[in-house]
Amino acid sequence: MEASMAKRESTSPDKFATLRREAEEIARTQPAELGRLSREEMQRVVHELQVHQIELEMQNDELRRTQAELEDARDRYRDLYDFAPVGYLTLDDKNIIREANLTAAAMLGVERARFVNQPLSRFIARNTQDVFYLFHKHLLDTQTRQVCELKMVKSDQSEFDVALEAIAARDANGAPTLRVSLSDITTRKRAEAILAQHSEHLEQLVAERTRELRDAQAQLLQQERLAVLGQIVGGVSHELRGPLGAIKNVAWLLKRPLAASDPETKETLDILNREVAIADRILTSLMNYANPKPPFRCKTNVTEILDAAIAQTTIPARVTVIKQYAEPLPALMADPDQLEIVFGNLIRNAVQAMPAGGQLTIKTEGETLRVKDETLGEDFVSHPSSFILVSISDTGVGVAPDILDKIFQPLFSTKAQGMGLGLSLCKLLVEGHGGKIQVTSQIDKGTTVIVNLPVAPGTTRSSDTQAG
Repeated sequence: MEASMAKRESTSPDKFATLRREAEEIARTQPAELGRLSREEMQRVVHELQVHQIELEMQNDELRRTQAELEDARDRYRDLYDFAPVGYLTLDDKNIIREANLTAAAMLGVERARFVNQPLSRFIARNTQDVFYLFHKHLLDTQTRQVCELKMVKSDQSEFDVALEAIAARDANGAPTLRVSLSDITTRKRAEAILAQHSEHLEQLVAERTRELRDAQAQLLQQERLAVLGQIVGGVSHELRGPLGAIKNVAWLLKRPLAASDPETKETLDILNREVAIADRILTSLMNYANPKPPFRCKTNVTEILDAAIAQTTIPARVTVIKQYAEPLPALMADPDQLEIVFGNLIRNAVQAMPAGGQLTIKTEGETLRVKDETLGEDFVSHPSSFILVSISDTGVGVAPDILDKIFQPLFSTKAQGMGLGLSLCKLLVEGHGGKIQVTSQIDKGTTVIVNLPVAPGTTRSSDTQAG
C-alpha cells in the first residue's frame, strides 16, 4: 500500500507539469491582445487568473484525493479477489482462462502465470469431461447461471471434487466472457460417501432384522400348525394302524397256502403288502413331522446308515447304484434312525425320478472347517473333517426351476402318490442336527441333493469361517 502511495506522489506532479507545458504552448500560439488592455483591465484579468489558479489547484487536490481513493479501492478489491475462499476465473467464449485469482491457482497447485491463457478443460478429470462439456454448452445456450460438480486434476495428477458455478457476461469491449467460481467440495463428498455407507449398512441391518422377525413369525405359525396336526395325526394313526396291521397279517396268512399254487394270487398279495407298507410309511412320516423329536445322538457311521437305507429301498435292476464313499470319515454324533429316514427318503425319490432306469450315485466326503485369525492373517484348522457331505444324484427327469423352491414345503408334491412330506421331513431332521440340505436340478439331466452334517453338535458355518 505504501509503495502504491509513493508511486502516486511521484507520478502526479510530472503529469501536471506536462499539462502546464502544453497549456503554455497553446497560449503562445494565441494572438497577443494584452497591449490594448488598460491598467484596470489588466488588474482585473490578473485577479481572475489568480482565482482560476486557486480553483484549479483545489480541483487538482480533489482529483488526487479521488484517484488515491480509487487506487485504494482497487487494491482492496484485488486482495479480496486473489485471497477469496473460492477460486475465481474469467473465461472467453473459447473456454480459455483470461483471468484467475490466486486461490484458483493454489487449488490446482500451479502458478497463476502458468494457469492463465490455458483451456480450462485441460484441468478437468477425464471421467468428468462430458459433465463439463454439457455445463459449458448449457451456459452458452441459455445465458443463465449454471452449476455442476466434477473432478479436477492438480499439477501432481491427483484429483479432487469441485463445484463449478458460472454466469455469462461481456467485457469492456463487448466480447462474451464467462465468470466462473470454483469451490473445493472434496470433504463434503467424502462425508456423503461415509453417510451413504452408513445408510446402506443401516438398511441391511433393518432388512436382516425384518427377515429374522418374519422367519420367527413363520416358525411360530408352523409350530402352531404342527401342534394341531400332531393331535389329529395321533388319533388318525392310532385308528389306522390297527386295520393296516390286520390287513398285513391276513395277507401273510393267505400267501402261504395260495402263493405256491396261483402266481397271480401271489402277485396280488405282494401288491397288497407293498401298499400296506406305503400306508404305514405315510403314517410314520406324519407322526415324525407332526411330533418332531430331538435327535438321540450317538457315534454314528454315515456309510453304514447309507448302506442300510439302500437295503431298505426297492431298487429296480434298470437303476445302477454307484457308491463313492470317502475313507476314512469321522463318526457323526447323530441319531442313526433319523438319518436313515432322511437318506431312505432321498434314495426313494431318486429311484422314482428314473422310471426308465438310470444311474444313482451316492457320494460322501469330509469338509474341513478353517477359522481365520485376523491378527496373524492365517487359517487354522479347528478339526479335520468338521463336516460330512452326503450327495445323492440321479439321472432322472429333473425338477423345473419354478418348482425347485417349493419342494421343501409341507404337503407339496409333484408325484401322483404320497402326501408331500418326505422332503420337508428330511429338511426338518437335517436342520435338527445343525446341518443343511440343498438341491440342484436340471430338466432331463437329473437332480442332486446335498446333505451337510456337522461332525460335532454346535459346529456351524458363519461369516467368520470358511470350508476347504
